[in-house]
Amino acid sequence: GNKALTKLTESLVLGKKNEVEINARKIKKYLNNTIFSGYILSQNAIMEGDFIKAKKYLNILLKSPEGEFIGLKGLALISLKQKKDDDARSFLEKAKKIQPNNSWVADNLSLLFASQEMWEDAANVLKEIKNDLRIKDNRASFLIQSGSSPIDAWKISNNFIPVALKAINYYLNKEDEKNAFEIIRKSWKSLLYVKMIELFMNKNNNSQKISLRRFKLVLKALKPSLTNDETKLGMAMASFKASLWGETKKYLDLIDRENWDSRVVDLWKSLSLETKRIEIPDIPETVLSKPMWRCKSCLKQSDDWQIKCNNCGKIGTTFWPKSIKVYEIENSVYL
Repeated sequence: GNKALTKLTESLVLGKKNEVEINARKIKKYLNNTIFSGYILSQNAIMEGDFIKAKKYLNILLKSPEGEFIGLKGLALISLKQKKDDDARSFLEKAKKIQPNNSWVADNLSLLFASQEMWEDAANVLKEIKNDLRIKDNRASFLIQSGSSPIDAWKISNNFIPVALKAINYYLNKEDEKNAFEIIRKSWKSLLYVKMIELFMNKNNNSQKISLRRFKLVLKALKPSLTNDETKLGMAMASFKASLWGETKKYLDLIDRENWDSRVVDLWKSLSLETKRIEIPDIPETVLSKPMWRCKSCLKQSDDWQIKCNNCGKIGTTFWPKSIKVYEIENSVYL
């Protein structure tokens, strides 16, 4: 049995699928361990694309209390690969009753609910998952889609652009600049999304006095991140809204010319229309395109965030390329 375990480990490392199966069967024979051998045999079959064989081993695991969760998770994985959503949902719901805190099960079950626009169910499935940032963001976005309060969503994830925008808008509608400012202060370093600044400066703003007050708040929130070009652009936009032409030029000048995109050029042009006292630099013939939202799955770009990619249909895969937040996604064939 020990020799078979050693050989099995070696076969896994070297990717020798035939020897994996041989040694897994030896372990079952010598150690009488159905769960371990059944798991290995099912995974080996999945790697070979033989789902019929894999299901046979996984169904055997269902017959014992110790192997039931492993079997359900494996059958759910196969159903997802085969796009049999109803079967996958059934397996995942049973698996969640056994292990409610399993992030893989909760995540995939919530995505199935979300694909059917069952937003509240999708959010509720993720309640028990506390330490996964990507899942927190998904839960917050599902709550937003369900019509829940953006503040409730913000309490779940304060590191997610759509939720931050909704929360800023919510507070400004209540004329609560202080809490809207706090959203920007807490999230700017990670999110770096200048439309947060545009929203803060423009929403329910009908006077120069409000513009100047909000400019000072933006400066306070963004000053710690002024080495970043998105921060410089955000400050330039806030300065422009407050009619501070010298400040607008100052922050635009801080952005290296090779990093200019169409947003920077448009702001320079707008500044040139407002004042003749400031010398506007020559605009390069070619500049970078403005950044766009991008799908992690198919790389399709879009002007606005989408909870569901219009191109590939994946849920929760649209990200802002200027943001510094990064998720570690494991892509292992083994469960």
